[in-house]
Amino acid sequence: MIVAVGYRGICIPNITTDGGVVRLTKVEVDGKTFNRPKDISQALGIERPMRAYPLEIPD
Repeated sequence: MIVAVGYRGICIPNITTDGGVVRLTKVEVDGKTFNRPKDISQALGIERPMRAYPLEIPD
């Protein structure tokens, strides 16, 4: 699951795992690379902090 933490009005996306949390610092969506928390959240459709979003990884 992806859960964003709110910080100064920005959703900072994280992946939750069995052993902890991994912060997303760079993602590629539809051939475009995003490396800012706000841009990553928008690209992944994350709109609200502290809400679980499903993690889908294409084949």
